[in-house]
Amino acid sequence: MQPFVRKMKYSNKESHITPRFERRFFGGDNFLTLNIESSNDVLRWIDWTTARLPFRICTVRILKAIKDIMALFRGNFPGYFACDTRYHDLAHTLRLFPPFCQIAIALFRKHPATILSMELELGLLTILLHDSGYIRKEGDCNGTGAKYTFHHIDRSVDFARTYLPSLGYQEQDLLNVEHMIRCTGIKPKLKQINFTSEGYRLLGYALGTADLLSQMSDPHYLRKLSLLFSELEEAYSYAGPNQLGKMEVQRFKSYRDLIQHTPFFFKKVAGKCLQNMGAVYRLLENPETGLNPYLKRVQENMKGITQRSIPHNCYRYPLGQANRRVILTPNSMAGGFHHVL
Repeated sequence: MQPFVRKMKYSNKESHITPRFERRFFGGDNFLTLNIESSNDVLRWIDWTTARLPFRICTVRILKAIKDIMALFRGNFPGYFACDTRYHDLAHTLRLFPPFCQIAIALFRKHPATILSMELELGLLTILLHDSGYIRKEGDCNGTGAKYTFHHIDRSVDFARTYLPSLGYQEQDLLNVEHMIRCTGIKPKLKQINFTSEGYRLLGYALGTADLLSQMSDPHYLRKLSLLFSELEEAYSYAGPNQLGKMEVQRFKSYRDLIQHTPFFFKKVAGKCLQNMGAVYRLLENPETGLNPYLKRVQENMKGITQRSIPHNCYRYPLGQANRRVILTPNSMAGGFHHVL
Protein backbone atom coordinates (compact mmCIF):
# COMPACT_ATOMS: atom_id res chain seq x y z
CA MET A 1 0.00 0.00 0.00
CA GLN A 2 1.43 3.34 -1.04
CA PRO A 3 1.77 5.97 1.73
CA PHE A 4 -0.47 8.98 1.46
CA VAL A 5 1.30 12.02 0.03
CA ARG A 6 -0.24 15.45 0.46
CA LYS A 7 -0.71 17.40 -2.73
CA MET A 8 0.99 20.78 -2.79
CA LYS A 9 -1.34 23.75 -2.80
CA TYR A 10 0.62 25.51 -5.49
CA SER A 11 0.94 22.92 -8.24
CA ASN A 12 -0.23 19.53 -9.40
CA LYS A 13 2.99 17.90 -8.33
CA GLU A 14 3.26 15.72 -5.26
CA SER A 15 4.47 17.17 -1.99
CA HIS A 16 7.69 15.92 -0.43
CA ILE A 17 5.90 15.68 2.94
CA THR A 18 4.49 12.32 4.03
CA PRO A 19 2.71 11.32 7.25
CA ARG A 20 5.95 9.71 8.40
CA PHE A 21 7.63 13.08 8.01
CA GLU A 22 4.87 14.71 10.06
CA ARG A 23 5.16 12.12 12.85
CA ARG A 24 8.92 12.54 13.12
CA PHE A 25 8.86 16.33 13.01
CA PHE A 26 9.17 16.59 16.81
CA GLY A 27 11.72 15.06 19.12
CA GLY A 28 15.25 16.21 19.87
CA ASP A 29 17.43 18.70 18.04
CA ASN A 30 19.26 16.27 15.79
CA PHE A 31 18.28 18.35 12.74
CA LEU A 32 21.01 20.80 13.79
CA THR A 33 23.69 18.17 13.16
CA LEU A 34 22.82 17.78 9.49
CA ASN A 35 23.00 19.66 6.21
CA ILE A 36 20.87 20.16 3.13
CA GLU A 37 22.45 18.91 -0.06
CA SER A 38 19.72 18.44 -2.68
CA SER A 39 16.84 20.32 -4.26
CA ASN A 40 14.43 17.80 -2.68
CA ASP A 41 15.71 18.77 0.78
CA VAL A 42 15.00 22.41 -0.02
CA LEU A 43 11.56 21.56 -1.38
CA ARG A 44 10.64 19.75 1.84
CA TRP A 45 11.20 22.96 3.77
CA ILE A 46 9.22 24.98 1.25
CA ASP A 47 6.41 22.41 1.42
CA TRP A 48 6.48 22.57 5.21
CA THR A 49 6.26 26.36 5.12
CA THR A 50 3.50 26.68 2.54
CA ALA A 51 1.41 23.99 4.25
CA ARG A 52 1.09 26.35 7.22
CA LEU A 53 -0.02 29.42 5.28
CA PRO A 54 -3.55 30.42 4.23
CA PHE A 55 -2.33 31.81 0.92
CA ARG A 56 -0.58 30.36 -2.10
CA ILE A 57 2.87 31.29 -3.32
CA CYS A 58 4.11 30.83 -6.87
CA THR A 59 6.81 28.19 -6.66
CA VAL A 60 7.42 27.83 -10.39
CA ARG A 61 10.04 30.56 -10.23
CA ILE A 62 11.41 29.28 -6.93
CA LEU A 63 11.90 25.81 -8.41
CA LYS A 64 13.71 27.35 -11.39
CA ALA A 65 15.90 29.40 -9.07
CA ILE A 66 16.81 26.33 -6.98
CA LYS A 67 17.96 24.56 -10.12
CA ASP A 68 19.88 27.57 -11.40
CA ILE A 69 21.63 28.44 -8.13
CA MET A 70 22.70 24.85 -7.59
CA ALA A 71 24.07 24.92 -11.13
CA LEU A 72 25.84 28.18 -10.31
CA PHE A 73 27.62 26.75 -7.28
CA ARG A 74 28.48 23.54 -9.14
CA GLY A 75 29.97 25.26 -12.17
CA ASN A 76 27.15 24.58 -14.62
CA PHE A 77 25.80 28.13 -14.94
CA PRO A 78 26.82 30.04 -18.09
CA GLY A 79 29.51 32.64 -17.53
CA TYR A 80 30.61 31.51 -14.07
CA PHE A 81 33.14 29.20 -12.48
CA ALA A 82 32.12 26.69 -9.81
CA CYS A 83 32.12 27.82 -6.20
CA ASP A 84 35.63 27.44 -4.82
CA THR A 85 35.13 28.85 -1.32
CA ARG A 86 35.16 25.91 1.06
CA TYR A 87 33.45 27.68 3.96
CA HIS A 88 30.90 29.71 2.00
CA ASP A 89 29.84 26.80 -0.15
CA LEU A 90 26.44 25.55 -1.32
CA ALA A 91 25.76 23.72 1.95
CA HIS A 92 26.41 26.97 3.84
CA THR A 93 23.72 28.70 1.77
CA LEU A 94 21.14 25.93 2.05
CA ARG A 95 21.51 25.65 5.83
CA LEU A 96 19.57 28.92 6.07
CA PHE A 97 16.30 27.30 5.01
CA PRO A 98 15.33 25.62 8.34
CA PRO A 99 15.74 28.65 10.64
CA PHE A 100 14.39 31.08 8.04
CA CYS A 101 11.28 29.01 7.42
CA GLN A 102 10.68 28.52 11.14
CA ILE A 103 11.01 32.24 11.85
CA ALA A 104 8.88 33.16 8.81
CA ILE A 105 5.97 30.99 9.98
CA ALA A 106 6.26 32.35 13.50
CA LEU A 107 6.23 35.90 12.12
CA PHE A 108 3.12 35.15 10.11
CA ARG A 109 1.36 33.74 13.16
CA LYS A 110 2.32 36.86 15.08
CA HIS A 111 1.68 39.38 12.28
CA PRO A 112 -0.79 37.69 9.88
CA ALA A 113 -1.60 40.88 7.99
CA THR A 114 2.08 41.79 7.52
CA ILE A 115 3.67 38.81 5.75
CA LEU A 116 2.29 38.58 2.21
CA SER A 117 2.65 35.96 -0.51
CA MET A 118 5.13 37.87 -2.69
CA GLU A 119 7.19 38.88 0.32
CA LEU A 120 7.67 35.27 1.38
CA GLU A 121 8.39 34.20 -2.21
CA LEU A 122 11.15 36.77 -2.54
CA GLY A 123 12.44 35.89 0.92
CA LEU A 124 12.92 32.26 -0.10
CA LEU A 125 14.65 33.37 -3.30
CA THR A 126 16.96 35.65 -1.35
CA ILE A 127 18.26 32.70 0.67
CA LEU A 128 19.53 31.19 -2.56
CA LEU A 129 21.07 34.45 -3.77
CA HIS A 130 22.57 35.99 -0.65
CA ASP A 131 26.09 34.55 -1.07
CA SER A 132 26.22 34.36 -4.87
CA GLY A 133 28.81 37.14 -4.73
CA TYR A 134 31.48 34.60 -3.85
CA ILE A 135 31.23 33.00 -7.30
CA ARG A 136 33.83 34.12 -9.84
CA LYS A 137 32.92 35.00 -13.39
CA GLU A 138 34.64 33.29 -16.28
CA GLY A 139 37.84 35.13 -17.08
CA ASP A 140 38.46 35.91 -13.40
CA CYS A 141 41.33 33.47 -13.08
CA ASN A 142 43.28 34.85 -10.13
CA GLY A 143 42.68 33.34 -6.72
CA THR A 144 39.32 32.12 -5.49
CA GLY A 145 36.00 33.75 -4.69
CA ALA A 146 37.25 34.21 -1.12
CA LYS A 147 39.03 37.37 -2.25
CA TYR A 148 35.60 39.02 -2.49
CA THR A 149 34.76 38.38 1.18
CA PHE A 150 34.54 42.08 2.02
CA HIS A 151 32.58 42.88 -1.13
CA HIS A 152 30.48 39.77 -1.61
CA ILE A 153 27.22 41.42 -0.53
CA ASP A 154 27.47 44.06 -3.26
CA ARG A 155 28.37 41.34 -5.74
CA SER A 156 25.41 39.22 -4.58
CA VAL A 157 23.11 42.19 -5.16
CA ASP A 158 24.59 42.64 -8.64
CA PHE A 159 24.04 38.98 -9.49
CA ALA A 160 20.46 39.08 -8.17
CA ARG A 161 19.70 42.17 -10.26
CA THR A 162 21.12 40.47 -13.34
CA TYR A 163 19.50 37.09 -12.78
CA LEU A 164 16.00 37.78 -11.41
CA PRO A 165 14.62 39.58 -14.49
CA SER A 166 15.06 36.28 -16.35
CA LEU A 167 12.39 34.87 -14.01
CA GLY A 168 10.03 37.74 -14.71
CA TYR A 169 10.65 39.88 -11.65
CA GLN A 170 10.33 43.66 -11.87
CA GLU A 171 12.50 46.50 -10.55
CA GLN A 172 10.53 46.78 -7.30
CA ASP A 173 11.11 43.08 -6.65
CA LEU A 174 14.83 43.49 -7.30
CA LEU A 175 14.95 46.36 -4.81
CA ASN A 176 13.23 44.28 -2.14
CA VAL A 177 15.64 41.37 -2.69
CA GLU A 178 18.56 43.80 -2.44
CA HIS A 179 17.27 45.11 0.87
CA MET A 180 17.01 41.58 2.30
CA ILE A 181 20.48 40.60 1.04
CA ARG A 182 21.89 43.65 2.82
CA CYS A 183 20.53 42.27 6.10
CA THR A 184 23.18 39.52 5.95
CA GLY A 185 26.83 39.75 6.87
CA ILE A 186 28.61 40.52 10.12
CA LYS A 187 27.65 44.17 10.53
CA PRO A 188 24.67 44.98 8.31
CA LYS A 189 23.84 48.68 8.08
CA LEU A 190 20.19 48.18 8.92
CA LYS A 191 19.41 51.86 9.51
CA GLN A 192 20.45 52.65 5.95
CA ILE A 193 17.99 50.19 4.39
CA ASN A 194 14.73 51.79 3.30
CA PHE A 195 12.43 48.77 3.38
CA THR A 196 9.33 49.13 1.23
CA SER A 197 7.12 47.27 3.72
CA GLU A 198 7.11 45.93 7.24
CA GLY A 199 6.94 42.40 5.83
CA TYR A 200 10.19 42.81 3.91
CA ARG A 201 11.85 44.28 6.97
CA LEU A 202 10.84 41.34 9.16
CA LEU A 203 11.83 38.76 6.54
CA GLY A 204 15.13 40.57 6.00
CA TYR A 205 15.76 40.28 9.73
CA ALA A 206 14.76 36.61 9.57
CA LEU A 207 17.31 36.08 6.79
CA GLY A 208 20.10 37.87 8.63
CA THR A 209 19.31 35.93 11.80
CA ALA A 210 19.26 32.62 9.95
CA ASP A 211 22.59 33.49 8.31
CA LEU A 212 24.29 33.89 11.69
CA LEU A 213 22.63 31.08 13.62
CA SER A 214 22.78 28.44 10.89
CA GLN A 215 26.55 28.59 10.59
CA MET A 216 27.43 29.14 14.24
CA SER A 217 25.14 26.30 15.38
CA ASP A 218 26.72 23.91 12.90
CA PRO A 219 28.24 21.02 14.91
CA HIS A 220 31.23 21.22 12.55
CA TYR A 221 31.59 24.97 13.04
CA LEU A 222 34.84 24.78 15.01
CA ARG A 223 36.41 22.58 12.36
CA LYS A 224 35.18 24.83 9.59
CA LEU A 225 36.82 27.89 11.15
CA SER A 226 40.08 26.77 9.56
CA LEU A 227 38.35 27.05 6.18
CA LEU A 228 37.00 30.47 7.13
CA PHE A 229 40.48 31.66 8.11
CA SER A 230 41.85 30.53 4.74
CA GLU A 231 39.18 32.64 3.04
CA LEU A 232 39.98 35.62 5.26
CA GLU A 233 43.70 35.36 4.49
CA GLU A 234 43.00 35.63 0.78
CA ALA A 235 40.58 38.51 1.35
CA TYR A 236 43.17 40.38 3.44
CA SER A 237 45.74 40.01 0.69
CA TYR A 238 43.31 41.05 -2.05
CA ALA A 239 42.08 44.14 -0.21
CA GLY A 240 45.47 45.36 0.99
CA PRO A 241 46.27 47.20 4.23
CA ASN A 242 44.99 50.60 3.09
CA GLN A 243 41.56 49.28 2.13
CA LEU A 244 41.36 47.18 5.29
CA GLY A 245 42.05 50.31 7.31
CA LYS A 246 39.30 52.24 5.56
CA MET A 247 36.84 49.42 6.16
CA GLU A 248 37.96 49.13 9.81
CA VAL A 249 38.42 45.39 9.41
CA GLN A 250 39.93 43.51 12.32
CA ARG A 251 42.69 41.33 10.90
CA PHE A 252 43.26 37.99 12.58
CA LYS A 253 46.95 37.17 12.77
CA SER A 254 46.50 33.40 12.68
CA TYR A 255 43.96 30.63 12.66
CA ARG A 256 44.50 30.27 16.41
CA ASP A 257 43.81 33.98 16.81
CA LEU A 258 40.49 33.58 14.97
CA ILE A 259 39.53 30.66 17.21
CA GLN A 260 40.32 32.57 20.38
CA HIS A 261 38.34 35.64 19.29
CA THR A 262 35.25 33.66 18.25
CA PRO A 263 33.51 33.70 21.69
CA PHE A 264 33.98 37.47 21.82
CA PHE A 265 32.58 37.76 18.30
CA PHE A 266 29.50 35.78 19.26
CA LYS A 267 28.85 37.76 22.42
CA LYS A 268 29.64 41.29 21.27
CA VAL A 269 29.19 41.32 17.49
CA ALA A 270 26.78 38.56 16.53
CA GLY A 271 24.75 39.03 19.70
CA LYS A 272 24.32 42.74 19.06
CA CYS A 273 23.40 42.06 15.45
CA LEU A 274 20.72 39.54 16.48
CA GLN A 275 19.21 42.05 18.88
CA ASN A 276 19.24 44.83 16.27
CA MET A 277 17.33 42.57 13.87
CA GLY A 278 14.24 42.69 16.03
CA ALA A 279 15.43 39.78 18.20
CA VAL A 280 13.44 37.49 15.91
CA TYR A 281 15.70 34.63 17.01
CA ARG A 282 13.43 34.42 20.06
CA LEU A 283 10.71 33.02 17.82
CA LEU A 284 12.79 29.83 17.70
CA GLU A 285 12.44 29.29 21.44
CA ASN A 286 10.46 26.47 22.95
CA PRO A 287 7.51 28.24 24.60
CA GLU A 288 7.46 25.70 27.43
CA THR A 289 11.15 25.67 28.32
CA GLY A 290 12.32 28.93 26.80
CA LEU A 291 15.26 27.10 25.23
CA ASN A 292 16.45 27.97 21.75
CA PRO A 293 18.07 24.90 20.13
CA TYR A 294 20.16 27.06 17.80
CA LEU A 295 21.55 29.24 20.59
CA LYS A 296 22.08 26.15 22.70
CA ARG A 297 24.27 24.63 20.00
CA VAL A 298 26.12 27.92 19.47
CA GLN A 299 26.84 28.11 23.19
CA GLU A 300 28.12 24.53 23.13
CA ASN A 301 30.49 25.50 20.32
CA MET A 302 31.71 28.51 22.28
CA LYS A 303 32.16 26.38 25.38
CA GLY A 304 34.31 24.05 23.31
CA ILE A 305 36.69 26.95 22.82
CA THR A 306 36.66 28.59 26.25
CA GLN A 307 36.85 25.48 28.44
CA ARG A 308 40.01 24.03 26.99
CA SER A 309 43.22 25.14 25.39
CA ILE A 310 43.28 24.69 21.65
CA PRO A 311 46.38 23.02 20.22
CA HIS A 312 47.51 23.91 16.73
CA ASN A 313 45.39 22.28 14.00
CA CYS A 314 43.00 20.83 16.60
CA TYR A 315 39.95 21.67 14.57
CA ARG A 316 41.27 21.22 11.08
CA TYR A 317 39.45 18.79 8.83
CA PRO A 318 41.15 15.55 7.82
CA LEU A 319 42.27 15.69 4.22
CA GLY A 320 39.36 15.32 1.84
CA GLN A 321 36.64 15.75 4.46
CA ALA A 322 36.33 19.53 4.61
CA ASN A 323 33.27 19.55 2.40
CA ARG A 324 31.74 16.22 3.30
CA ARG A 325 27.98 16.29 2.83
CA VAL A 326 25.23 15.01 5.07
CA ILE A 327 21.50 15.23 4.58
CA LEU A 328 19.26 17.72 6.34
CA THR A 329 15.55 17.26 5.78
CA PRO A 330 12.59 18.28 7.90
CA ASN A 331 12.18 14.56 8.70
CA SER A 332 14.76 15.16 11.41
CA MET A 333 13.37 18.52 12.47
CA ALA A 334 13.28 19.01 16.22
CA GLY A 335 10.62 19.88 18.73
CA GLY A 336 10.75 23.21 20.45
CA PHE A 337 8.72 25.11 17.87
CA HIS A 338 5.18 24.26 18.99
CA HIS A 339 4.17 27.91 18.88
CA VAL A 340 5.38 28.13 15.28
CA LEU A 341 3.37 25.22 13.92
